[in-house]
Amino acid sequence: MNAPGDRPPDAEPASLATRRGLQESHRRLQHLYEISKLLTRFESVETTVPAIISVVRQAVPLHGAIFLLDTGDRPARKIVWQAEGSGASHRRTARAHARRSYAYLAGAAAARWLELHDERAGTPDSAAEAARDQTHNFIVLPLAILHRPIFGALQVEGVSRLDEMDLTFVNTVVNQLAIAIDRQAAVESRQLAADARSADAEDRQVAAESDRVRAERRQIASQEGQVEAERSRDSARSERDVAERSRAAS
Repeated sequence: MNAPGDRPPDAEPASLATRRGLQESHRRLQHLYEISKLLTRFESVETTVPAIISVVRQAVPLHGAIFLLDTGDRPARKIVWQAEGSGASHRRTARAHARRSYAYLAGAAAARWLELHDERAGTPDSAAEAARDQTHNFIVLPLAILHRPIFGALQVEGVSRLDEMDLTFVNTVVNQLAIAIDRQAAVESRQLAADARSADAEDRQVAAESDRVRAERRQIASQEGQVEAERSRDSARSERDVAERSRAAS
């Protein structure tokens, strides 16, 4: 029996628990810093998102992650990562959960994500899939900016049940990612507009040059016509002069 005031043998001193919590918080901040650097030099969704998922995996042990993006200006995209050893059934369950969750979050717009379904498996039994979901540690967080429509989501599956610190960390990552993707889309949109203006200016320049060339050709043709007409007049005068001299000589 423990004496009054004694801690149970397996109890952790409060100071040690606090120190570990601070160390974990510092580690998460380091991971967020690494993610912010990736987002600052955002290259493309296909390159940057897998790199971010890799950093998230260092902070939160994951079985898998599915990233969905539907910005409306191009075909919908998805990036899937599964831990080694994940079976086909596990992958189908994860994709089905992502599909249902996105449909719930985004409504009718989520119909485009039906392609996530593995057609080789046939149509899934919603009840059976939902039951299997209970044995997995899925969380799905939407990509959204202020009050604008949802344009994607990130689903992660933890190796164990995710705690509040895990949820806060992943939510922060998703918010930063949403902002970066929106910013990149704005940059690309401005670049496309600039390219279109440049192309239009080049087209106008080419058209103007074509008009100038046609005008020069018409001018040359006119000048050639004038020269030919002058030659004809000179030839006619010469013929008349010859005829007049011939009559005078006779």
